[in-house]
Amino acid sequence: TIHLLPLTSLTISQHDNTLVDEHIKSISQCTSLQYLIIDDSNKLLTDLSISYITCMSLTHLDISGSLNFTDDGLSLIGNMIQLQLLDVSDTKISIKSCTSFRTLQSLQILQMDNCIRMNDECIRKLFESAT
Repeated sequence: TIHLLPLTSLTISQHDNTLVDEHIKSISQCTSLQYLIIDDSNKLLTDLSISYITCMSLTHLDISGSLNFTDDGLSLIGNMIQLQLLDVSDTKISIKSCTSFRTLQSLQILQMDNCIRMNDECIRKLFESAT
């Protein structure tokens, strides 16, 4: 039997090349988690981690600096309807990801600093009607 801590907030900083997708899979089993901050400075996490994260009932997600996530992975975040804060700064977010974020009806704060593929069209797509 696995006993999970009743955590509501978790910050993970990776500076020693040990955080991998399987760790995120284990973390995703923590059903009480609301806030998740992942510093993937060594760029070992893949879109598989995003698929695990999107199964969680998070209200706050910070994956800033995670350059390995592709548009396909980032677009999965659009399924996290309870998300209130999303930080995708310093990621490879582009128009496909931006379009998926329009479905986040609970989103109050969207942080997108220093996204190298962000342009005017992405911003327009964010604010267009999702219908």
